[in-house]
Amino acid sequence: MVKSMNKNIDIELINVCKKYSKCNNDLKRLTSVIFPWTKTEKLIVIDNINLKIEKGEKIAFLGKNGSGKSTILKIISSITVPDSGIVNVNRKVSTLLEVSAGFSGEFTGRENIHIRAALLGMKKKDVIDLEEKIFEFAEVDDFYKDQQLKRYSSGMVSKLGFAINLFCHPEILIIDEALAVGDAGFKNKCIAAIKEMSKNDSLTLLFVSHDEKMVKEFCNRGIFIYEHQIAFDGDINKAFEHYNKTLGTVDQYLKNDNKSKKQSKSKRKKR
Repeated sequence: MVKSMNKNIDIELINVCKKYSKCNNDLKRLTSVIFPWTKTEKLIVIDNINLKIEKGEKIAFLGKNGSGKSTILKIISSITVPDSGIVNVNRKVSTLLEVSAGFSGEFTGRENIHIRAALLGMKKKDVIDLEEKIFEFAEVDDFYKDQQLKRYSSGMVSKLGFAINLFCHPEILIIDEALAVGDAGFKNKCIAAIKEMSKNDSLTLLFVSHDEKMVKEFCNRGIFIYEHQIAFDGDINKAFEHYNKTLGTVDQYLKNDNKSKKQSKSKRKKR
């Protein structure tokens, strides 16, 4: 990624596009990877995204499933590479996209903490000081701390991944529907922790959720993605107005379309 010269800009996307090949089965998918020049039908995921995010902004990405929200966040966090365009990211990114991604079942919970923290650029000494806080937040019993991760339940692994990313001093924090982790009590604890972190003026927060009330607690800027492009970028309340109005119009169109079809069938029966 190219570094931006403006220190006040954390993230900058310039004409960023991403497409995926449409593959009906695993063989076609494998063929497209081995022979990338093979002609396949392309599916546009995001198209010509231009975006600037300043240090300390709290931003919600809105849009229906498949609109491209998660792809944008994955490109920002270097999980996915764009097909074209320029991506500038100036500070350390911590992601709550796939909270257990990158863990190794052969290593212990403690070892996985150190590996993940090292990838986030933290020093070993600082991680040692955070170990117990991470375990406590993730509700990991003493017995499991030095057990191989493969002995953990999937819920325990997710909680540990979430806790690591929260406690490893993120500069840019990306959250994509990750608050479904754990039970209601753990979810409320995560929301409280993120709410407290969001008070930090230097933390840049990028948030994706369909929970309007919760999003408005954290974010003051909203970016509405529609048809794989930015349809609105501005005040969070106005962003939700655009979101609800646009998707509501689509829903109403589908209802009217179904009503028309029923009326047509009824007329044919009468004939």
